[in-house]
Amino acid sequence: MPYRYIEPDIFLKHKEVKVYHVYRDGTDEPWTYWFTTNPATADDSYGHGKGGHFDARMLAGKWAETPSIAQWEEFWKPRFKHEEDAIAAMIETAIDEGRLPALALSGGGREHP
Repeated sequence: MPYRYIEPDIFLKHKEVKVYHVYRDGTDEPWTYWFTTNPATADDSYGHGKGGHFDARMLAGKWAETPSIAQWEEFWKPRFKHEEDAIAAMIETAIDEGRLPALALSGGGREHP
């Protein structure tokens, strides 16, 4: 069956940088923590960490490796009401500090509240 390209959803836009969800290979299910700044690589067939993919949890700068669920929850739950807010804050801070692994910078899109 032929596949057709569908533009990935924008998770947020901050300072003219669009951040897109990365989708599980061949599905319309986004990964919870993986994002990209390049909409052309929003399918995880590129492999995590490639094609501009990044794990938002690692932007906290607290762990050398992907944190366990318990470590991540210990970090975000005291600071944020919702996990999505914690993820957005990590990404926005990385953009502000110039730390976001960015292959593509572009304007437009919706602003994150």
